Amino acid sequence: FINKNESSIKAHELVLTFPASNVGYCQITYSETMEALLESLQTMFIHTGVVPTKIWFDQMSSACIRTKDKYGDAIPTERFLRFATHYGFEPVFCNPNSGNEKGNVENKVGYFRNNIFIPFIKCDDLKSTNKEVLSTCDTDNLKDHYKHQVPQIELFEQEKSLMHTITKASFDTAKYEKRRVNKYGHITFNKCMYSVSPRYIKEYVWVKIMANSLSILTETYSEITIHKRSFSKGETYTNWIDF
Repeated sequence: FINKNESSIKAHELVLTFPASNVGYCQITYSETMEALLESLQTMFIHTGVVPTKIWFDQMSSACIRTKDKYGDAIPTERFLRFATHYGFEPVFCNPNSGNEKGNVENKVGYFRNNIFIPFIKCDDLKSTNKEVLSTCDTDNLKDHYKHQVPQIELFEQEKSLMHTITKASFDTAKYEKRRVNKYGHITFNKCMYSVSPRYIKEYVWVKIMANSLSILTETYSEITIHKRSFSKGETYTNWIDF
């Protein structure tokens, strides 16, 4: 997409489909991190109001461990399993290089790319753009099913009776890590430097890691400052107002 500086930005597309009705939703993410996966799934669950009892996933490293259990199945990471338990779905991981196991979603990925993201869309704020993307998906889901010749959304309403109503208690999708503030008032995260404040030099702080931002917190979890999360290496980011 095109950002507010008129530069083209390469992003990722997370797609959730419901094969029986052919309904689908997608979200744009800057990365394929666990935080991006969980935040996007949670947003789509909230938007639809329901959660399937079972969801098939590609063997993405953010959701599963590369080793397998005694039955030969990929093992979900502990954090992802907590997310799945919270929302009440069973994660199932497809076999590598097995497009036949995920044909519906593979087709939908290409469909969304060609019909939503070409030509490039302009994005000044990713959260707002993702809301617009969900609205575009809603409109697209009004069309007739390719086989049954009735609106896809009508079939989806029938599917909903087989799913869970989403819990009102939200899941904290962030990850928390402790860092020590260096003599310049910064902490290091993923080979980048982020400012905290001179007040906290040599002290320990919490880093609340979200899909697109980092919040620096005190030992008692009060926010000190917030940064846009970078996916570059070797950069330094400073909020000079804190100095």
